Amino acid sequence: MKKLTGIAASPGIVIGRAYVIFDESFRILPRRIAEDEVDQEIERFDLAVSESKQEIFLIKEKFKERTNEPGLAEIFDAHVHLLEDPLVTAETIRRVREEKRNVEFIFSDNIKMIAEKFSSMEDEYLRQRLHDIQDVSRRVLGKLLRKEKRSLSKLDEKVILICHDLTPAETASMDRENVLAFATNIGGRTSHAAIMAKALEVPAVVGLQNVTEQVKNDDLIILDGIQGTLIVGPDEQCLNEYQIRRERFIESERLLSRLKDLPAQTLDGHMIRLAANIDLPEEVASAIGHGAQGVGLFRSEFLYLNRTVPPSEDEQAEAYGKVAELMSPNPVTIRTLDIGGDKLFGGSFRYRELNPFMGCRAIRFCLEHPEIFNPQLRAILRASVRGRVRLIFPMITSLSEFRHTKAILEQAKMDLKAKGIPFDPEIPVGIMIETPSAALIADILAREADFFSIGTNDLIQYSLAVDRVNERIAHLYQPTHPGILRMIKLVIDAANKGGISLSVCGEIAADLPLALVLVGLGVRDLSMSATAIPEVKKLIRSFSLKDLTGIVSRLPDLPTSEDVRDELRQAVTQLVPGYRDYEIFAGSRNENTSG
Repeated sequence: MKKLTGIAASPGIVIGRAYVIFDESFRILPRRIAEDEVDQEIERFDLAVSESKQEIFLIKEKFKERTNEPGLAEIFDAHVHLLEDPLVTAETIRRVREEKRNVEFIFSDNIKMIAEKFSSMEDEYLRQRLHDIQDVSRRVLGKLLRKEKRSLSKLDEKVILICHDLTPAETASMDRENVLAFATNIGGRTSHAAIMAKALEVPAVVGLQNVTEQVKNDDLIILDGIQGTLIVGPDEQCLNEYQIRRERFIESERLLSRLKDLPAQTLDGHMIRLAANIDLPEEVASAIGHGAQGVGLFRSEFLYLNRTVPPSEDEQAEAYGKVAELMSPNPVTIRTLDIGGDKLFGGSFRYRELNPFMGCRAIRFCLEHPEIFNPQLRAILRASVRGRVRLIFPMITSLSEFRHTKAILEQAKMDLKAKGIPFDPEIPVGIMIETPSAALIADILAREADFFSIGTNDLIQYSLAVDRVNERIAHLYQPTHPGILRMIKLVIDAANKGGISLSVCGEIAADLPLALVLVGLGVRDLSMSATAIPEVKKLIRSFSLKDLTGIVSRLPDLPTSEDVRDELRQAVTQLVPGYRDYEIFAGSRNENTSG
């Protein structure tokens, strides 16, 4: 028996036989072509692209029929956009004409250069877009070389799929009756395949590194999509244990579904507002379906990805307005562009920074590039008439910076007013507290901000000097560090004293024991992945705030992160007796809800 640990991508526990498939690759050699063959090569390429687009469209329509979250089918629009991107198509044609070489080689080489840019990016979501590029390229190359892509739409028996990777198209078209779950070597929680696995309710574990080498066809395996583990060749005791866990999970999901319309209210009557973090307008349906009381963080940067030019003001206004309208009367908090210029439009800004996390990103980038920032501000303002929109600025480090940013916003208001375009003149304007400097002057910032949102992901990494995507030091990324708890408490007290609202939108909001800590410290507004809301709501309805506050108030005074965790573990068994240790401290159903 051996246990492999990866990333929990879609919850569920499955016991079954493995079906291992291996990655397809194309061996493409360069070949010189004559002048009179150029047009023929380009015709072959145009046909392959056209056939690929049609295939993607059919997969999209099939996916919309199979899931109750049809908006996620818009993922496939990104694949079509890639095939329409001049960097992909026009550049391939140009090179065929100039270099006089076979189109499959030129196309493959062109895709390789684009992929290299994505693979070097620090942001996990952006790195995951590499898989979309590879999926599109394999599809087109398959047409050019007349090789059939592997099909997972018809299988003869029920299996747990084991493979190097799954493309969104393969995930969408897989035989749902016979594919019980899947596990992959690579991937992350923010990959499109993972997002779609959740929509299709297919348990999945990704990022197992070498699972295709560790598992053989027909091996008996247990896939735990809650904790992100795969057990190969389990013994009888292990099988019995996981049968019980599986039954508990199924019962828990059934009970959680009943909580959708119930309030997140403690036993002594205190209300906690639970909102959703989203990346795309299509995710609103999932947020509403899981009982979200608004959108606590709309990451606007995802409208800017996988394209060669920025989205237009009209396009942004429609996207933001659609979310506001669908979520009305609940509020929607839109974060302005939180990314570095090296990630945008093929890296056209040509930044080379030794430490991008400390460099020209987020509000710093926006202030340097009004041609990008100003249209976004106008778009958010225009959307504010379609619902309850709030605007929040990321990575603010000083009051001067906030004032400068607000002055630009005021100019955007004047521009719209001059054109007679309606907007909410009193739109609430907030600050993301995600740097130590902002936390330490939170009392000053609270005098001029309408609200705060603590982005714990960045606040923790900046405070502890820990790159959270660096595997060598990941163990030092400790949300329960007493210094972090003290800093969060400092911000909460400043918001209360300043009379402004405060939320937490980092991933600790969805971590059950840490959600307890946040509420105990005084947070009344949590924002997280939509799928995490029912479990957090269940937890909140299981304790008394009076009892919790007494426990949590002692935690910031403990000497180490381990002491905090141990104290919390002991307290939970008394405070929330209905929860099992496995459920509340598993901590792996959380999403990567960057904030």
